[in-house]
Amino acid sequence: MTFDRAKLYSGLQHYPQFSKIKYESIFLDKHADGITENQNHDPLLGWDFDIKGNRARGNKQYTDLPDSGILRIVTIGDSFTFGNDVQDHESFSARLEQVVANTETINMGVPGYGIDQAILKYINFGSLYHPHIVILGIYIEDYERTSVPFFAYSKPVFTLKMDGHFELFNQPVPKPEDELSRIRKQANGEIYSLALIKNLSLRLKTQFIGRETQLIKIDKVITHSLQLLIANLNSTQTKLLVVQFPNGKEFHETPSVWYQNVSSHLIGIYKKLNIQYIDLAKAFRISQNNETISKHYYVHRPDGSIGHLSPHGNTQTAKLIIDALDFNMTFTP
Repeated sequence: MTFDRAKLYSGLQHYPQFSKIKYESIFLDKHADGITENQNHDPLLGWDFDIKGNRARGNKQYTDLPDSGILRIVTIGDSFTFGNDVQDHESFSARLEQVVANTETINMGVPGYGIDQAILKYINFGSLYHPHIVILGIYIEDYERTSVPFFAYSKPVFTLKMDGHFELFNQPVPKPEDELSRIRKQANGEIYSLALIKNLSLRLKTQFIGRETQLIKIDKVITHSLQLLIANLNSTQTKLLVVQFPNGKEFHETPSVWYQNVSSHLIGIYKKLNIQYIDLAKAFRISQNNETISKHYYVHRPDGSIGHLSPHGNTQTAKLIIDALDFNMTFTP
C-alpha cells in the first residue's frame, strides 16, 4: 500500500494517543533513510539547541545574575518566540532589548516545543539566569503538542494518573535513532483497514459527542504545566506574561472549529490561573484590519505559505508587551 500513514491519523487532535501516531508517521517519512548523528538530542527536553552553551539564541554570553540596574527578561516558547523566518536581532525578544533602556532579554525559545517543554526548559535552565520577568509565548498549536509524547522527536509529557496526580512520562527522552527503530516496527505491523475503521468511528464520536470532554482532559495537563511555572516564579518573585500567537491564516480565512475551541480553552486557563496575557489575534486587530495584518505582520514564503511573524510583526508584538507590562511604572531593577 502507498497510503500516507500520517493522513490516516490526522484530524484526531482530541485523542493524544492517535495524534502521537500521526507525528511519529511524519517523523518516519522524514527519516526513511535513517538518522545521522543528532547533536540536539536532550534527555530532559527531547531536543534543544546550543546544548553545550547558554541554550539561548544568539552569540551573547550571560552571567548568572544580571548586572546592577539591568532589567532581565527570559522569553520561552516555540518557533514564534525563537523567531523563525527572521534574524537574531528581529525577534520580539531582541526588539524589547533594543527599545527598552537598561533591559537584557534572553531568547530561550525552541522551534517545535509544546508548552510543557518550554516550562521544563525554564525550570531547568532559564531560572539559572535569575530574570525579573518571564514571557511565555504560546502558539495555538502548542496545545496539541503538550498533550503528546512525540512531536518533531520524542518528548517528555505530563500524564494524569488514576489517583489524580500528574507524572512526568518519557524522561529521560529516548534518542531519535532508537525511536525510529521502534516506530518502523510498529508501522510494519499495522493493519491499515482496521485502523481506518477505528479512526472513522472516533471522528464520528468527536463530531457529535465527546469533543469538550477530550479538551478538558488536555486542559488539565496544560493547567498543571502552568501551575509548575507559576510556583517556580512565585518563589523568586518573578513576573509572568503569556503572549498567545495566532496562525497567520487566521487573518484571511475562517479558523477551524478545533482552532477556535483551542484558542478559547487556552484563554480560559489563563483567566482561571490569574495569568496576565496578550491575545495577539485581538490585539493586532485593534489598530489594523485583517488584510494589513496578514500582509505586513507575517512572513510570506516563496512557496506561497504563511510563516512566522515578520520583523514588523515582532516589533508590534514588542510594543504590545511594553504596554502590558508598563515598564516605567512597574519595574525598578
